[in-house]
Amino acid sequence: MRHPGTHGQGLGRDPASGPDGGPAVAPRERRAGLGLAGLAVALAAGLLMLAAPRRVEASPTLPLLGVEARVGWGFSFGGSTSRAGIRLPGTLNISVLGDYAIADHPRVSIYAMAMYEGIGRGGFGLGGGLRLRPMDNGLRVSLGVLGVVTPYAHGGVEAGVGQCFHLKMLQLCLDVVGDAYFVGDDISKAGVDAQLGLVAAARFEAM
Repeated sequence: MRHPGTHGQGLGRDPASGPDGGPAVAPRERRAGLGLAGLAVALAAGLLMLAAPRRVEASPTLPLLGVEARVGWGFSFGGSTSRAGIRLPGTLNISVLGDYAIADHPRVSIYAMAMYEGIGRGGFGLGGGLRLRPMDNGLRVSLGVLGVVTPYAHGGVEAGVGQCFHLKMLQLCLDVVGDAYFVGDDISKAGVDAQLGLVAAARFEAM
């Protein structure tokens, strides 16, 4: 969870500090966070272009396109430039994710998502990567990159494993997701921040 710094008081606030009293956003680190988020989008777009000539045929059990509304909650390690440690609860993550199948047997999809992380303060970001469903029983494994781009910047990698359960019109999914952030202006002195939590998703599939 990202904790806001102590707000400056009156005229005594350091002019080099950021709006929350913490260190000002370094342009180089902000560009790195933006670049990592852009890499997620470029990865998803590139894989889609490579897969276009060999389009996967839809099946009744595994359609091509999926959309998810997701909420995640867990604990975090690190979290600001001034303090580090394990904290529970960590960051609340809310995201919308879309994935598109690019291969079958096993089913492989590319995904892209827009996300918000909050509690204490909030940030908006992007992510993308690959999702593998090795069997038709709802098991899925994902690996990708993600980055918060405003109002602060940090980026890293994300991995998850989970299970989906079919209902009439939707699927309900539960994933264990781990994030590791190592680029940006909001990284602890240890050099890497991490989050581990559960993500619940309502999933709709089409095509």
